[in-house]
Amino acid sequence: MARKGNHPLARHYLRLHLWLRHRCERLTIEQRKAIVYGLSFVYLVCCLWMIAQFFLPPKEDKLPIPKGKLMDSSIRTDSTLHELYGNYYLQHHQKINNNG
Repeated sequence: MARKGNHPLARHYLRLHLWLRHRCERLTIEQRKAIVYGLSFVYLVCCLWMIAQFFLPPKEDKLPIPKGKLMDSSIRTDSTLHELYGNYYLQHHQKINNNG
């Protein structure tokens, strides 16, 4: 079965795979066990942390504005609107509101 050569990263992947395999073959049995158990332990901790997220209460974020305090400030209309249109905008909308 012929291998297709049109994958741009295939050559780099194969080179890395062969290099890693060559490096792993030079390890002793004890070193291989240590690596396998170490990676398995890291994987176990990550899995337990992800599972624990379902049982932990959600983290409460602080709001930028305090929730219990009332903010006293007057509602300002846009000053540039009055300067540009000479209250035409407000008069027009008051007529629509008054007429229905």
